[in-house]
Amino acid sequence: MDPIESPVWNEPARVIAPILLYHHIENTPFSSRLYISTATFNSQLNILKMNGYASISVAQLAKSLKTGSPLPQRSVVITFDDGNADVYENAYPIMKEFGYTGTIYVIAGRLKTGGYLNKDQIQKLVSEGWELGSNGMNQIAINYHYASVWGEVAESRKKLEKTIGVPVETFSYPYGITDGVIQKVVKDNYKTGVTQGKSIRHILESIYTLSRIEITNEMDLDTFESILPWKGELI
Repeated sequence: MDPIESPVWNEPARVIAPILLYHHIENTPFSSRLYISTATFNSQLNILKMNGYASISVAQLAKSLKTGSPLPQRSVVITFDDGNADVYENAYPIMKEFGYTGTIYVIAGRLKTGGYLNKDQIQKLVSEGWELGSNGMNQIAINYHYASVWGEVAESRKKLEKTIGVPVETFSYPYGITDGVIQKVVKDNYKTGVTQGKSIRHILESIYTLSRIEITNEMDLDTFESILPWKGELI
């Protein structure tokens, strides 16, 4: 049976699920390690599908941590930072083919900038079950600019909600950097926050520092499959 159709109750305070972090899905020559080819991305999603994974949102994971909830037996969270236009142009069609949805973390100050997702694209993704989160107003290293904490964290949420017309409940710390000062503002404005790491085990105490595994073009398919907690057919 398809795991999406057979969720099981997940007790509160702990969720096991890889949270994957992507930036660019592209066909053009790669300018950095953060560019994944469409062919590789397709192969990675095929690995997820063949191993019985179903996608959930960051909000679903956070809710289960807080109160418990039904989740697919093999959950995966697929996230994209920066809000690059290639997420819509290249990742979205492949995700749709596999029946997956994702969470996009958008830099609010770049909504009308070339190369980034625009309002119509974001609304289209949201209408098909994708989740919208904030990646800050300008994606600066906030820990070096404490005077900008409120604008980067709180004002970015307000701008995204006003422009897109949906609640924004999750925040991605730019460059994965956070501290107590930044987290205080995030906690006052969001239900959850994500950073970077290696863990696939999430606990209630980490709900504002959820660990995501960064996927780069240096990772071969065997390594990608090795980060998954469950392998083989779902019984």
